Amino acid sequence: MMIDGKKFASMCDIGTFHALSTKAEVDNSIRIAKQYNVCSIYTPKCFCKYAADELRGSGINLEFSICASTGHDDIEHKVYGAKRYVELGLTEVETYLNLSFFKSKMYKEAYEDILAVRKAIPEDMVLKCIIQTPVLTDEELRIASQMCVDAGVNFVKTGNATMGLTTTHAVEIIANTIQDKAQIKATCPFVNVQTIYDFVDLGVTRFGISVGEFLEYYNIIENNFREGRQN
Repeated sequence: MMIDGKKFASMCDIGTFHALSTKAEVDNSIRIAKQYNVCSIYTPKCFCKYAADELRGSGINLEFSICASTGHDDIEHKVYGAKRYVELGLTEVETYLNLSFFKSKMYKEAYEDILAVRKAIPEDMVLKCIIQTPVLTDEELRIASQMCVDAGVNFVKTGNATMGLTTTHAVEIIANTIQDKAQIKATCPFVNVQTIYDFVDLGVTRFGISVGEFLEYYNIIENNFREGRQN
């Protein structure tokens, strides 16, 4: 599906979250977010209140995960984190599938872990669950995706790029499993711009992407759209 830069920006969650992220990088994320009217931004957690204050009234959401990328934090920790960051101004919450529970086939415990976060935040607040697709089998992808839907998750998120790339195969399995009962968020880095178009065709409605990669793909997508419109 051909989309223009404006549409792409509206689907993107951008920001900086590496170990040495600085306030200047956070400020740049906020500036770019406002300039391009992206969907949301993410920052190091210590800048939550600062970013929330800077974004207030802009219509741009603030999001980040409330736990470690393995999802191993105990339920109480996740619940506290969710409530705490909502208090500070978070407008979207991300949690991680507890991979230790899940790989142990402790599906009840993994489900209750997600559900506890869902219950800890306002009913109308967006909740995303990151399932780390690169380390899951096809069958596990189906189980994890259905688990997210059953727990009331709004977005099934493919990963955070630390365990491998998001593939079209994984996204297709998620889409076929959830059947529009939730939305799909895919995470950068992407192989190329065609991957973004393929993801949109498969039903992806959000992209998690760094500021630099966002600007690079925005320019390519906008140029492709203009050339296609002229032709």
